Amino acid sequence: MEIKAVTYIRISTHNQRHGRGLELQEKACQLVVVELAIKQNLEITKILVFSDVISGTTEVTARDGLCAAINALSEGDLFVVDDIERLAREDSFVLPRILSAIFLRKAKLIVVQEIEKKYSQESRLK
Repeated sequence: MEIKAVTYIRISTHNQRHGRGLELQEKACQLVVVELAIKQNLEITKILVFSDVISGTTEVTARDGLCAAINALSEGDLFVVDDIERLAREDSFVLPRILSAIFLRKAKLIVVQEIEKKYSQESRLK
């Protein structure tokens, strides 16, 4: 079965290049995809990257990159995002709509920041 890793990265404004800007988000997502492929013996045939420079509270239909990313998904694909807030603020009415669209396509959601937190906590316990 062919599996794609569909990565979505977002910043709110062009001025938001410092910190976890588009480039850093993309690198973090790609690293996690490679690690998952190795650990879970997945055959990932493509890594697609989509991006937006738009507010996280903006309706889904106004985000060309997000719409294209969701439309690229097939059953079993990975939808990779650096942080859940790159999709939308957690308290936003937009987030459930985005998650629903991803899960309706039977894709798996991978949130890089959550994986990093998990490994950080595990390493502190050792």
